[in-house]
Amino acid sequence: MSVGNYYTSNGSLFAVSRERGFFSDTYKVKITEKDGRTLFNGAVNGVLSGRDSINDLGGAGSVYVTLPGSVGSINLLTGGGTFYIGGQTDIHLGMDIGTETVINVVGGNVGYSGFVDFVSRLTVNITNGGSFRTESGFFSALSNTVVKFGNGGGTLIINGGRDLIDLHRSTILNYNPANSTIELQNTVRPITSYTIENFKNNVVEVTLYGGSSQIARYVAQLANGVSLASGRYYTTNSDRNPLKIFYADGNTYVRTCFLAGAKIQLADGLKNIEDIVIGDQILTYDDRSGACAAIRWAGQRHAKVDASLPDDEAGYPVRILKNALGEGVPFADLLVTSEHCMAMNGGFVPVRMLVNGRSIFYDRNITSYTYYHIETENHSVIMANGTLTESYLDTGNRHRFEQCGHVVMIGGASVKSWAEDAALPLTCSMEVVEPLYRSLEKQADNLGLAQVAAPSTTLDPAMALRTHNGEMLDILRRVGQKFFFRLPSDAVSVELMSRVARPCDYVGPYCDDRRKLGVAVSEMVLHTTSGKYALTDYRQKEVKQGWHDCEHPEIRWTNGAAQVVLPEMQAGEARILEITLAGAGPYLEEQGAMAQVA
Repeated sequence: MSVGNYYTSNGSLFAVSRERGFFSDTYKVKITEKDGRTLFNGAVNGVLSGRDSINDLGGAGSVYVTLPGSVGSINLLTGGGTFYIGGQTDIHLGMDIGTETVINVVGGNVGYSGFVDFVSRLTVNITNGGSFRTESGFFSALSNTVVKFGNGGGTLIINGGRDLIDLHRSTILNYNPANSTIELQNTVRPITSYTIENFKNNVVEVTLYGGSSQIARYVAQLANGVSLASGRYYTTNSDRNPLKIFYADGNTYVRTCFLAGAKIQLADGLKNIEDIVIGDQILTYDDRSGACAAIRWAGQRHAKVDASLPDDEAGYPVRILKNALGEGVPFADLLVTSEHCMAMNGGFVPVRMLVNGRSIFYDRNITSYTYYHIETENHSVIMANGTLTESYLDTGNRHRFEQCGHVVMIGGASVKSWAEDAALPLTCSMEVVEPLYRSLEKQADNLGLAQVAAPSTTLDPAMALRTHNGEMLDILRRVGQKFFFRLPSDAVSVELMSRVARPCDYVGPYCDDRRKLGVAVSEMVLHTTSGKYALTDYRQKEVKQGWHDCEHPEIRWTNGAAQVVLPEMQAGEARILEITLAGAGPYLEEQGAMAQVA
């Protein structure tokens, strides 16, 4: 565990220090919000960083912290402790009878499961855009649950499991739909209407309906200065939908659209992207579009991150820090999708190719978010937060464009092409992008941002063979780049297994090659008691299972699990397979051996 300072995307600081002891070291953590308020300062029972887990007894008085950027789990035998969550954390608690558990979500993301009883108490404080996720049965059974939204708001996620969601037993405090979202997953049916009923002390009850059937309800005390008028509202009518409730992919989202967003430069000034409507005149900065263009379509959808994929494919938004591209560019942090393009040096460069982990990075604290679409008649260069970027060019993959809360999403309806319809050429060549990347690194130095350590790599491909019945065959012998395997007599084919590596990971993001490369095979020879046979089928141009396209007449890359068909032999004949490699790695060590196993 490294000592030092860790920041959430909203600017909260987790400062970790260590005190040496005779028998063991003690870790202390000080958590300070952006406004200077101290949330916690003291010793902890466990600190989670990187990709890891904590397994402990827990209990009253225990304190656990997960740092921003971490991914892992905390598994405790008993509840009753206090948690400060800045990373992506699953919390699993065992017996929790008669205790109080406090979970402070400080910009992190929590998935919670625990023992349910009727005398324990759970308090969840959600701040700095964090999220807390659990099952609806937990809230329905436990009446001593308090959820309080704090500075910066956040998201409460309840999985209904296709059942009625009833949260009236729980207490929701400081609810402000302007910055706090209640997300109901796996609801029974689409929400068509809802009612708001006001009570004393600024308390409201919200009941959601699908047709005439009640789908969910919750009671909340509104934040100071927030009011919601009593009445019935309809989700299909934007003028009569003050909570901006919408339903997508089996989930119901309760939120408003006027969150602080990317500032888009219109003809009459700046406007949040979520407020843009059809007909607005937006300033454009390319020769083809002219001085301004009309918005022809605007909309919003919701997206979720798949953390099992690499960051650039998982759906994490990219955060471009203020001044990352130059003084005042952008003038405030800007969130975009990894495939979104920035206008640079006369071309459009996908922002994923500029990620340096310092001034431009994947914001792993954001795993569930709303994104916005705007489309102009022609693909245009526009300005967001003082940064030249693109309006969306719909090439038929609109559903893949995900943007978060205040993330730019630029969308359209008709299918177009980069070759024929782009305002600027798409620029992905390493020769052009790497110099831009290096210049942004220098700008990060000027901003005083800490260097990011290069990931640990290995040249060991960790090769093995897998037979048709799943048996793994280890290397019998290795001589230089020649690997020998003993084959069972009944094997008709095997899979060549290995680690995989993407050039964009070990060369740099400015390398636009995201193939998962296993090993480059230059020769395969089957040795038997009756002679030896050259296996050359893998060199054929036809698509082969587990082999990338041919780039060389004698060399072909695997994808980590490549099929090798064996010739028929006499029963019981001994066989040795010799494989010669022309290339392998480097591989990221954190992926482990055989990262891709079919």
